[in-house]
Amino acid sequence: MTERYFVRCCGTIHLGQTLPFTCPTCSKTFSHEAVNQADEIERLRAEVTRWKDLAADLAMQCAINEMEGGNA
Repeated sequence: MTERYFVRCCGTIHLGQTLPFTCPTCSKTFSHEAVNQADEIERLRAEVTRWKDLAADLAMQCAINEMEGGNA
């Protein structure tokens, strides 16, 4: 069975495409390698967001400790 992908390009989501896929608007070609790289980028973005959230939580806890007169 052939795998089908959602390919986003030029403001359009092309549904159920096989790879390689060429965007009909800009002629950019998407390969399996490009799709795998896009998945990795999304995973890394989620990881960065998670670390930013943890840093914000830590900064808030430090501020609370300082207001309560404790040492952070």
